[in-house]
Amino acid sequence: ITSDMYLPKAVLRKMVQGQIPDIPIYVSSEIGHTKTSGKLFEHISSLHKVNFEDMLHVGDNPVADNEVPRRLGINTALVHTKKYDSSACVLDALKCPDDDPFYEMGFRVAGPTAFVMALCLAKYVEKYAPPNVIFAARDMHLVDYAFRHISSYKNTNYCRISRSAVYRAQWHANAGTERLFEGVRTGRDFFRRLNLDCPAELLDLTPHQYGKLFLDALYNTNFPDECERDYIVVCAYLENQGFCDGALFVDLGWRGSIQDSINDILKLNVPISGFYFGTTHSGLNKTGLYFSSGNPYRRSGRVLQAISFFEFLLTEPVPSLARIERNGDSFGFIYTNDESKDQVESRMRITKGAKDYLDFMTSLCSINRFRVNCLLDALDKV
Repeated sequence: ITSDMYLPKAVLRKMVQGQIPDIPIYVSSEIGHTKTSGKLFEHISSLHKVNFEDMLHVGDNPVADNEVPRRLGINTALVHTKKYDSSACVLDALKCPDDDPFYEMGFRVAGPTAFVMALCLAKYVEKYAPPNVIFAARDMHLVDYAFRHISSYKNTNYCRISRSAVYRAQWHANAGTERLFEGVRTGRDFFRRLNLDCPAELLDLTPHQYGKLFLDALYNTNFPDECERDYIVVCAYLENQGFCDGALFVDLGWRGSIQDSINDILKLNVPISGFYFGTTHSGLNKTGLYFSSGNPYRRSGRVLQAISFFEFLLTEPVPSLARIERNGDSFGFIYTNDESKDQVESRMRITKGAKDYLDFMTSLCSINRFRVNCLLDALDKV
């Protein structure tokens, strides 16, 4: 079995168990080669010492499963499958114009998700009129794109921000250690998020269980001084990006921890509020669209059981932000280097499909009145 897929081999194995014998599976996400490039076929040929002319490849993609292997001299059998002959809801009424699987993920999942969130956000902004609407990069790039097509509201900004970029500033502002331990399981995770090298003896320890050891290790570095420097830079950056009394912060979800961090850092008279695709925890001024505080579970469960995949679909094809720097009157960014070129390229194809979908659907807003409840029900089907 061969597949140009982002999901790991173990997931594919589980999908086909009981239907297909325990035969080898070659997945581009793990091998680093794709069928589309032809290198996955070359890998299999070399591994099994089989000549191209002695191979038969069966698949349904005209390019990856037929044109590419045939150019290499592989025998092919193209299976013609009927897909999407009928529409299940208003959101999937469009025929996908491209057979590329990543483009199709964007067109059929990421695009509809961004469209619904942007349209509902436009109604929310019209009702509550916040002074500024600030979209979180990277996860909101498609929602920002759709919102600008749908709404005439002008006080918007697309802001480079991440949990890692505000952790140090929040620690200085709050002087509390509890948030340092949120969402980390190992010493490696704990120090990576703070952009510090982890001592070898703490690499695999649980931060919550060995809190004193971790705090002692932090204080043996220049961590407190760096937190103060970050605090000064991040304060100026957030104000520059439009965070002010009552501003609306738009992000994917799930705890709303970046919103909490910003409020801790800026200590505004009127805290910023948050608008999210979904939230898993209750909190002041946090609105979850598709699910709120984990309810209804039929929706939160559907998203959270595939959360890594869902986030991957909606993430802008650029590296993750690690830290914000001040360069005179402007600001610079330090990015992580934790993704392969293949991952970024896959998201570019997803983005292309999503934007093609959004270009058409947003054009309908001027002639059709979409109802929020109907759209959320349609999103269930998507």
